[in-house]
Amino acid sequence: MTNDYEQVNQKIEAIVEQMIPYASEDTLESIRRINQNFSMKIADFQREGRKLNIGVIGRVKAGKSSFLNTLLFNGQEVLPKAATPKTATLTKMEYAEQNRILIEFYSVAEWEAIEEDAQLGDKNEITKSARELVTMARDRGIHVQEILERGNLDQTFETYQDLLQFLNDYVGENGTYTPLVRSVVIYMNREEFKDISIVDTPGLNDPIPSRTQRTKEFIEVCDVVFFLSRASSFLDMNDWELLCKQLPQKGVKKMVLVASQYDSGLRDVLKKGETDSFFGGGKSWRSQTKGTSKATNLPDAKKIVAESLEKRIREKIASFEAQPDAGNHDMILDILKDCQKPVFVSARAQDMSGKSYAEYSQEEQEDYRYWKGFLSEADMAAELGAIGNFDEIREIYTGIKMEKQRLLEEKEREFIPTVYGELKEFFCELKRSESMRLECLQSNDKESLQEQRLYLEGRNNAIKADVAEVFGDTLEKIKQQKMDVNKTLRDMSTEAARLETHTGQETHHGTHTTYRFKLGPIRLGRSSQSYSYTTTYQYLAASDALEQIHVYGKKAANEIETVFRETVDMKAYRRKLLETVIRNLDSSDQNFDANYFRIVVQQALNRIAFPEVHIDVSKELTEIGNQFSGEVRNSSDKDRFRKLLSETVEGLYHSIVKRVDITIQEFQDAMRSIQETLCDDILEKITKELEKIQAVMEEKEAEVAKANRYLAVIDRVISDL
Repeated sequence: MTNDYEQVNQKIEAIVEQMIPYASEDTLESIRRINQNFSMKIADFQREGRKLNIGVIGRVKAGKSSFLNTLLFNGQEVLPKAATPKTATLTKMEYAEQNRILIEFYSVAEWEAIEEDAQLGDKNEITKSARELVTMARDRGIHVQEILERGNLDQTFETYQDLLQFLNDYVGENGTYTPLVRSVVIYMNREEFKDISIVDTPGLNDPIPSRTQRTKEFIEVCDVVFFLSRASSFLDMNDWELLCKQLPQKGVKKMVLVASQYDSGLRDVLKKGETDSFFGGGKSWRSQTKGTSKATNLPDAKKIVAESLEKRIREKIASFEAQPDAGNHDMILDILKDCQKPVFVSARAQDMSGKSYAEYSQEEQEDYRYWKGFLSEADMAAELGAIGNFDEIREIYTGIKMEKQRLLEEKEREFIPTVYGELKEFFCELKRSESMRLECLQSNDKESLQEQRLYLEGRNNAIKADVAEVFGDTLEKIKQQKMDVNKTLRDMSTEAARLETHTGQETHHGTHTTYRFKLGPIRLGRSSQSYSYTTTYQYLAASDALEQIHVYGKKAANEIETVFRETVDMKAYRRKLLETVIRNLDSSDQNFDANYFRIVVQQALNRIAFPEVHIDVSKELTEIGNQFSGEVRNSSDKDRFRKLLSETVEGLYHSIVKRVDITIQEFQDAMRSIQETLCDDILEKITKELEKIQAVMEEKEAEVAKANRYLAVIDRVISDL
């Protein structure tokens, strides 16, 4: 294949030569970069001892580290969990005769860039994360410059415990040196790691550019991907973008779609009893959630979750199938069709299945108390293992390792079609852009373009005023909803604090003795008869309180997010802003062409994002779980239990109300930031485009002819590809 690869390089170089008279340096550099990446992947593929690269990819908190700890280390927490984007680190695992760990720090230049980002007043994720890293380094009192100048750290270890302690210092959430670490390689003397390289990635949504770049470099040479998407928020927009548009384009040959945290997905649809008094005073869950199904037993819950998630992936694939113009469309579609049935896994449930109750963590004990209501105690371990479902994952994982040769051979056959597909998509996009530019050249002259520019500058204040009105209306609606939300949260807290009294039965056993002859202390003819009787008693269940708090926290978060979704429909909101701006740009002047600006405006509006709501109830669960468990029968204990639950729910209510205020404030800050920059961004982008066109208007006819020749070259390239 080497000759074929060289021909591809030569072909791309020839394309660059054809483009030089017409294309900008940025365009030429983009084509050269595609060629460089292609050559880099070939060089990596052909090197001696090339391993099968397996990536575990998903967003922060998708459960990637837990997944790998369970799959590779039987649940031992060897890989620290990333609690936030700032603690997410690319971690690679490979075979070596000696156990050792290689820590790669940021370079001095990279850290200087992070420090510069941290000093900016912006509120975007890059600046926020950079500020957090710099703050972490300062708070830990470490000598940053000295550590970075020493370079990478290579350390041997003997046991998992040694490895874990070392890793926690360098990549743990509270590790001393965590803020300075960019990536980690763990070498282990384990036969199953031979010929493979496994990577736990921080994800492409990592806000630190240098870490994102390292992840992208790995994905360029990745062969197989376990793609994790949380069962409770399966394949949201960001997950789908990465799954269908980025990974296959980079040459990934096999994807295993994993619905992670399956236990959480099941809990979302499970409930105890036939009615749900907590949320509806006896109404069915279906009536409360607009058709969402709810189950009272585990088999039904599994069916509901499977049907829901499989339907979602089918709809997503059908949507992609209807876009035949996408680069490498058929190749990507084949890979996506292999993902039609996601693998449901729960690392938590799998880990619990292999331990006794005495070995459970506090969180696992809380889960155990919950699952007791749905699983058979006699077969608890087996049923938890069935929810964990790692037997299926291990079978897939083993099969992938056995298929190494076939997968690599397939990848080799696809190298050339993949790079041609990437080039074709690039040139199709370039054609759309240049066609628009040509149309503008042909339909406008210098004077009319100058009129458009002056008109646009004159309308800038009007645009700002109208956009401010749209933002203002939205923020006002959110404020108006606040009181209603607080009332709903209060009603929900009242329900959450109520405890249903259960009736239990208890059987008592005894023996009644009689004598045929009794004279003083003398007794003769003894006979005994056993008897039993049943009494009933009233009790409160500690598990009810834990479940009600768990559901209250989730329901409250959903309620807050629902207010934002209903008040600010993302698509409608963007459309309204777009219409507002275009309305101001539009004119009855026949020389004004508003269509030219729509793409520019849309690009600026795509920055709009809304805050997500997370409510942590672990403290409240622990507080109750530490004091009460099982059945609470004693009258004074019942009173204490009710009082504790009432006080706990009341405290949780007030913290959630504060969370509402914080969420509204975050939303307002985000909107103000966008509002402040939106109009200026639009004006700046449009003005630059107009200046480029005005610059060539002096020789309009020559430029139109040149643009036509440029498009002809692009058409030839596309046809040739």
